[in-house]
Amino acid sequence: MILFYVQHLLGSGHVQRIVRIASALAARGESVAMITGGIPVAGLKTDGIEVIQLEPIRSAALNFSHLVDSHGCAVDASIFKRRATVLDTTLKRLRPDVVVIETFPFGRRAFRSEIGSFLNTAKSFSPAPMIVSSVRDILQRRVDKREAETVDWLQRHFNAVMVHGDPRVIRLEDSFARAAEVIEALKDNLVYTGYISAPTFMRNTARRDETPREIIVTAGGGAAGLKLYQTALAVAMNHPIDHHWRFLVGGGVGEDDFRSLQRGAGKQIFVERNRNDFLELISASRLVICQAGYNTVTDLLVSGARALTIPFEGSGETEQRMRAERFVKLGYLHMLSEDRLSIDSLGDAVTKLTSCSVTIAEASHIDYPAIDLNGVTQSADWLSRCIWRIKQSR
Repeated sequence: MILFYVQHLLGSGHVQRIVRIASALAARGESVAMITGGIPVAGLKTDGIEVIQLEPIRSAALNFSHLVDSHGCAVDASIFKRRATVLDTTLKRLRPDVVVIETFPFGRRAFRSEIGSFLNTAKSFSPAPMIVSSVRDILQRRVDKREAETVDWLQRHFNAVMVHGDPRVIRLEDSFARAAEVIEALKDNLVYTGYISAPTFMRNTARRDETPREIIVTAGGGAAGLKLYQTALAVAMNHPIDHHWRFLVGGGVGEDDFRSLQRGAGKQIFVERNRNDFLELISASRLVICQAGYNTVTDLLVSGARALTIPFEGSGETEQRMRAERFVKLGYLHMLSEDRLSIDSLGDAVTKLTSCSVTIAEASHIDYPAIDLNGVTQSADWLSRCIWRIKQSR
């Protein structure tokens, strides 16, 4: 039995990555459960996975400084106490062989008391489960004291770390200064899995041949892209660019803001919520304007779409900027920094990029370096091997 714990606060990327891995494990016959502590994500396919939903907690601000419940009320000790009861009961009922904690201890510091109690309960079992931290390719930069705390948590509680990235693109030490201590503590149990990408899809060549091809604006599932949507809408309405535009707006953008975007749209501008055929849409697009979140970038790599990224950098965030810069350097993306985002700068960039007739997917003669996008299978393979070794040792 493999038990995942995931707490998403703004967007839905964290829980979507875990569901992809858990689903792959379930498909090969492993017993899988997932504890999730964020706002439920509409349309999430969890077939074969037992889902344990804690009382939801989300971030009320883009800097993660203020946590609220599903009603927008500030969280207090009582909600964590109730969540702790569910966590304790779930552990004792399932008795997992492997526990995978998403992001922590590299992030989610506000939940360290909850997770610490959870891990102590797990370690009290005989035999104790293997404890694994699951992190994306790039970590938010922290001061040295915080990194030292992270290393201490890893040394005391964790047996392994899965880094869902390609070390040829970026390594743990590029965004975590104390990576050498992590490597020393974990030895061979620091594992690069490749990027967690969407399942393979068939491109709709008929849609790609339709004219005009669309400019698609997307900012994932979170609320951090509202400024991008508003700026792009102004470009679409006022800039002399003869293209159809489609805005795909995540659930993190509130209904009032969503309706405001719809009211401001013209005849050739579609504003709708995120769609299940996202990959197909961007594959057939003229240009994708987006942020540089993990899931968005992996979708761009899978689809081969031409993209202009405006990485989110609010409240000192560094992760998206670093990812965007790496893939710009490799030739996969174009970038406009958030501090330069304006109607004029975005309009100029769109004009330049839409005047080019060749996309990444069509430019097979260009020698782009291969990126490991097989993270779902390789994560599931590695966890399955862990389960097998644990069972053999008993």
